[in-house]
Amino acid sequence: MKIARYFIFCLLTLASSLPCSAQEADPIVQTIRVGNYPTGLAFDGVNIWVVNNLDNNVIKLRATDGALLGTFGVGAYPVRATFDGVNIWVTNYGDDTVTELRASDGAVVGTFDVGGGPEDILFDGTNIWTCNVLDQTLTKLQASDGTPLGAFDGNVPMGIAFDGQDIWVSNYIDYTVSKLRASDGTVEDVVRVGQNPTGVAFDGKNIWVADSGYSTPNNKITKVLTRKGTFDGNFVVDDRPAKIASDGSHVWVATTEHATVVELNINDGSFVQTYNVGREPVDILFDGRSMWVACFADDVVNRIRRIKY
Repeated sequence: MKIARYFIFCLLTLASSLPCSAQEADPIVQTIRVGNYPTGLAFDGVNIWVVNNLDNNVIKLRATDGALLGTFGVGAYPVRATFDGVNIWVTNYGDDTVTELRASDGAVVGTFDVGGGPEDILFDGTNIWTCNVLDQTLTKLQASDGTPLGAFDGNVPMGIAFDGQDIWVSNYIDYTVSKLRASDGTVEDVVRVGQNPTGVAFDGKNIWVADSGYSTPNNKITKVLTRKGTFDGNFVVDDRPAKIASDGSHVWVATTEHATVVELNINDGSFVQTYNVGREPVDILFDGRSMWVACFADDVVNRIRRIKY
């Protein structure tokens, strides 16, 4: 039943693949075919890890050229991944666990129970946090050994970010983001954002939230919040923003309706470029040189060269 619910949710994110009318910038540097339904990305400092949802595995790609370095089994219907400095952690939606893999060789270090339907995942420098959408909680694990440190309430938590001190979580149902103290999970603030927030990112100064707007057709808004939770602005991107990443000077937003990535200026949210990518870009990350995009419906990842301005 849980798996069926997950794929119903995925269908909500599947949209048309009509060509985007926005400006198309520098072409994609590389398109790499991966497994079935890539949903998550992680960077270990050298390599890119891709989560293949229907294959129940992750693959390891060399970041410099996309060469395949290995394929490693995880749990049922994995969704996202994160790197803790030594190991890769993967959420397994289908069996309510996370799998810890040694980044050097992909060996399984451990498998740990979390809440129902874990999707997004974060390392805060000490601990691992998962967003559990089915039971609407967050789970905190000690990264050193997987010891559970607590479960905290959410409202269909879909995205998570760390600002160096606090955890920020998007609540899909009630159109808010919550700010939690990383040390003990205490809610310090709840801030109203746009409809159906999903991705959350920290750019070194501000928190950015993708308001996917699945309740209202053609929603095109992301919002930026200051670190203190003060509303700072609305910025128009392409339809259905899903996930966000920052390269330190720009914010990059993966948008699913027209299969694009929109680049914004980090200072004022002004439009910079739009890039056409594979269908259903559902995750995005920066590896220090390029942006990587996981394209769920095309079974590919795209690598975009970061343009220097």
